[in-house]
Amino acid sequence: MNQNSLDTVRKAIKFKYDEHVGKLLSIPNAHLEMIVPNKGIPLNEILKGFNRDSGQELFRYGNEITTEISRIIEKLNLSEFSGDDKDSIMKIVDEFCIPELYLKRYTIMLSSIERKITSYGLKADLSGNIISLNKAICESYARNNTQRIKSKIENELNCLVESFRSQDKKPKSKASEVAECLELKPNFFGLGININAILTKLRLRKKT
Repeated sequence: MNQNSLDTVRKAIKFKYDEHVGKLLSIPNAHLEMIVPNKGIPLNEILKGFNRDSGQELFRYGNEITTEISRIIEKLNLSEFSGDDKDSIMKIVDEFCIPELYLKRYTIMLSSIERKITSYGLKADLSGNIISLNKAICESYARNNTQRIKSKIENELNCLVESFRSQDKKPKSKASEVAECLELKPNFFGLGININAILTKLRLRKKT
């Protein structure tokens, strides 16, 4: 793949990534509405819901970029696809599929909860087991599922590499052999003849 093709892949993934981040930013709103003065603060329920919705969005994003990469590669109509091409695409995927994003969003969610609680003149205690437990769940899910997404994409790209490799190993047809011997270049006789190719094939037939 040339640089233009890789730039096309990067642009497509970044578009999906920006869309994904936008959806993540909107997740806290519904859960923060559960904080109502004089009714108690269902902290565990809030954080569990936040983790659930973030996880569902990560799952959707993984499917989106996997499908988008396949679509772009098909659209590029590549004549070859090597292991180096796969590695180049995976480097791009690594940039836009990072578990730290979701841990950062969890930390920001805690800050939002604290601000909402204190805005009612209440004391916010966000140091208990509920906080650390839900953070551990968030981290585990983020790391496992970003890795799952990358593994899925890499497996599909490996299949593509093998597909192109197997095409290269297919035996040539008689028509292809003739095309090698008859170079379609104009000359005084109307058709160029590749004498070396003919002699090579004759020698191979004598050996067999």
